[in-house]
Amino acid sequence: TEKIRVRIKKNGDTVYGSQIEVSYTKAVEVVPTIVYYKDAYWQLKLKVVNKSNSIRLSGKVILSEPSGFEIPTSQSEFEDIAPGTSKYIYINISPKYTNEKMTVSGYVETTGNEKIEFSDTSYFVGLMHLSKEPTIDGKISSGEYNMNAPVRLNTKDYVINRLADYPGFDETSGNIYLNYDEKNLYLAAKIYDSVEGATGDNTMVWQNDSIQLAFAEVADLNAARTEYCIGKDNKGVPTITRYAFMGTKTVAGGGEGDAVAMGDDIKLEIGRDGKYTIYEFKVPWTEVFGEERPTLDKRTLLFSALINDNDGLGRTGYVEFCPGIGGQKNPAQFSKLQAMK
Repeated sequence: TEKIRVRIKKNGDTVYGSQIEVSYTKAVEVVPTIVYYKDAYWQLKLKVVNKSNSIRLSGKVILSEPSGFEIPTSQSEFEDIAPGTSKYIYINISPKYTNEKMTVSGYVETTGNEKIEFSDTSYFVGLMHLSKEPTIDGKISSGEYNMNAPVRLNTKDYVINRLADYPGFDETSGNIYLNYDEKNLYLAAKIYDSVEGATGDNTMVWQNDSIQLAFAEVADLNAARTEYCIGKDNKGVPTITRYAFMGTKTVAGGGEGDAVAMGDDIKLEIGRDGKYTIYEFKVPWTEVFGEERPTLDKRTLLFSALINDNDGLGRTGYVEFCPGIGGQKNPAQFSKLQAMK
């Protein structure tokens, strides 16, 4: 946007003069999204919009980040996008990149030498569809869950460890797998934890070895969210605590919560496999959103999670996947979570 001076002359004399504000609109718009493809593969999806009224659009995609990420010509070049229309360009992301958080950035260069920059960041985490309900028994059986896009809490690029003296993933680490069907959310997790510990009662399970997970639909500090904590209480009983619920538009959350009764609809089992703790959790979508969600396919939710560690003398620390739970309760800091069929 800039200001220009306009003069109107008549018979060589200026009869009107003024400054007006002029906005220039680019003829091209680029919208990037990193999306799950299939079988642990991901893609960069670029929506290229031709906003011109008369010019057909051709060009190519050039990546600047990550270094060494090359695009085949068949995926990088496009041509003949008609005025007022758009085209999707799909660029495959090698699995060697998808085990860590990554930013993909670059620009689209048109044959008219216009350059439009883009950037998107992904943790490569997905909410994966199940066709068969798993057995909630504290064991993860082969083929029971779709494990292609886990929440990884075992690398420095993923872990946000907010307690400076806590050794982090050398003490506690693991993967959380998020699956779903039309009625339920399923969580399975295998967490390395050499010493089990629980000192908090059934309203303070976050003080014990446990997992906290939260969902929201709006990336805003004051947005409603649903937050659960699952773990054993100080009597060794598997316990579910809910600190906030979108069904009642709860936006704040403290240390205490409401213990949730378990039954056929809501289940939790916690087992041990050597030095690993195994979590299996089933909860209806009505207990996450406060209403039915008949289909989640290709929806994008907002999500965060953390694992707490207690070695028997109280909570010693936690390892967090993206901010939003452990420090300030803030859905604006949650990560995007794609629901994939």
